[in-house]
Amino acid sequence: MIDQIKSKIKQSGIKDFEIYFQEPRSYQLFIRRNELEMIQRNERKGASLRIHDGGLGFSVTNIFSEEGIESMIKNAHSMARIGKKVDFEFPSGNKISNVKTVDEKLKYENSEESINDYFKQILQSAKENKVEISFGKLKAFDIKTTILNNNFEKERWDTFFRIELSLKPNGNEFWVNRFSRSLDDIPLSKIEEWMKISKRSLHKAEEPETEKTTILFNPDTIVDALVPVLSYHSSASSKKKKTTIFEQGKLCTPTNISITDEGTHPFALQTHSFDDEGVAQNSKPIIEKGIFKNFVSDQFFAKALGESSTGNGLRQRFSLYLIDDKYLTLPENQTTNLIIHPGTQTLKKLISEIKKGIIKYMSSWLHPYEASDSFGTEIRNADFIENGEITGPVKGGVVSGNVFDMLKNVSGISKEIEVASGGTAISGIMPYMRIENVQVAGK
Repeated sequence: MIDQIKSKIKQSGIKDFEIYFQEPRSYQLFIRRNELEMIQRNERKGASLRIHDGGLGFSVTNIFSEEGIESMIKNAHSMARIGKKVDFEFPSGNKISNVKTVDEKLKYENSEESINDYFKQILQSAKENKVEISFGKLKAFDIKTTILNNNFEKERWDTFFRIELSLKPNGNEFWVNRFSRSLDDIPLSKIEEWMKISKRSLHKAEEPETEKTTILFNPDTIVDALVPVLSYHSSASSKKKKTTIFEQGKLCTPTNISITDEGTHPFALQTHSFDDEGVAQNSKPIIEKGIFKNFVSDQFFAKALGESSTGNGLRQRFSLYLIDDKYLTLPENQTTNLIIHPGTQTLKKLISEIKKGIIKYMSSWLHPYEASDSFGTEIRNADFIENGEITGPVKGGVVSGNVFDMLKNVSGISKEIEVASGGTAISGIMPYMRIENVQVAGK
């Protein structure tokens, strides 16, 4: 199919082009009321085409007949000719990064056995914990991606896992939706932890007071709070548009904060041997002891700034995860896997030092506005902490604030760190963070 597209492009006399071709295969298992409801297998293909001919044109297809291919080429070419003229060239070079992105358990030929066994373990745990899984979905992705432009052709293989569970102890709902690259990154112990949290929310739950208090954010909520904002302000597009608050070499956070963009971390969600334009991903400091170091760029904004792409041209969206349908969207400059460097204290120690506060496990929609850095979100699951002890569940309440104000008020960072996926941002490698003077609205 790629040869067909390439042949048609050459026949059209087009010289500057990029084909992005995805071949995803998946195995999916559905759960309904603690029983297997349905199994689904899926194999499909999709392609997008970018053409540079004065401007940039873009079109997609999943119809690989002669007519479907010709239509994609015609649409992309006409958009390039009538679009705004830009100085652009597709990446060149054959360098790739040596990374771990494939879990053999999630390969298509192994996925049925792996997912079925995983399901049985979850079901047994649900029975032991007396929790009903009213709805659940387990999905293994095995994806081959090919990027071909007028300079090179590259291939990569990736696996992903998605778990979605609605846990209902005695009718109350606790919704879990998580992604990973390896089945082992969401172990049964993690699911049992979710079940225990969901059960705890039934007993003596109280609404928080309206006040500024200490909140201990878990890794998943830190991903949602920080990744969209830090990715935006460290992007070459915000530098070009002069909307970033960052300036290289200047202090931007307290000195206890260090953050790295790590595109090669084993099995992290945004790890690839090369980005979605074919440029090798790598590791680069974003903030070192409070000082801003580097912007991240895709090919378009790197060219606009007279620089080179940093391997951060990704076909991903905050609040909408694109895994097996990345071909539907254009690459944008954004961070890969943000790592907040771990601290020196254990999670247990961080909790023990809190006189009065909250440990937060899940939000309803923690998606800060990227430009203003502000957010407001309902507390979905949390516990009160008093005199260093977890005392009982929180019922309701809203947390609001500003991301950079939060970073100024970090009083502790855990030694524990994990590959996390949030509800509105797909990837981070995060510790627990204790933050002071966070505004809570409650009773």
